[in-house]
Amino acid sequence: MLRHGMKRFAVPALGVASLLAGLTAAAEPAFDSQQVARDFVTSLDRAVQVPSRPGLSGAQARAANTYQTFLFANFTNVVVYNNGTALTGVSVPVPLPASMGSSPTNFVGAGQAEVTGPWSQVISYTTNPADPYGAAKTCTYAVSTAFVGGACQANINFYAQGTQGVACGFIPSQSGIDPTTCQLQLALVIQ
Repeated sequence: MLRHGMKRFAVPALGVASLLAGLTAAAEPAFDSQQVARDFVTSLDRAVQVPSRPGLSGAQARAANTYQTFLFANFTNVVVYNNGTALTGVSVPVPLPASMGSSPTNFVGAGQAEVTGPWSQVISYTTNPADPYGAAKTCTYAVSTAFVGGACQANINFYAQGTQGVACGFIPSQSGIDPTTCQLQLALVIQ
C-alpha cells in the first residue's frame, strides 16, 4: 500500500506513469504547492528523521521484503537529470527517472525498490549533468533505514551541490516509514 495524504491505495509494480497517475487520481486533497512550501524540510548539517507512519503498508507483520517508494517534486523551473544513481534491492519495479521536467503543482517522477528490511539508498539529480558540481543545481539524498528498539526508523541527509544555489529536502506530510514493516515513502524536493 502507498499512502498519499490520508487515503491509502495499492501501488502495482508498474511504470512511472502508472505510479504517478495513481497518485494524481487517488489523491485527497490535491497537490497543494502552498502547503508543500510550508511543509518543506531541508537540512545540510544533520540527518533528519522521517516521520513514523504506523499502518503505512497495511500489513500487520514484517514480511521478508518491503517497498521503498520515492516521489519527486522539481521546483527548479528546468529539467533535472539523474546524476549517475540507481535504486538497489531485491528488485526495482520502477527505476529512477533519467530526467524530470519542472512543475510547481505536481510530483514529476517516481521510483520504487523492493528491499529486504533495513536498506540504504543514494539518489542524486542535477540541472547540468556535464558539470553537476559546478554550474548546476544538484541534490544528493542519502536515505537509511534501521531497526531501533524493535521499530524501523529512517533518516535522510541532503547534500546541496553546484554553484547555482539549490534547496534539497523532503515533504514530511507525504513521507513516512512503517515502524513494523519498514515500508518507506519519501517525497523528495529539488528547488
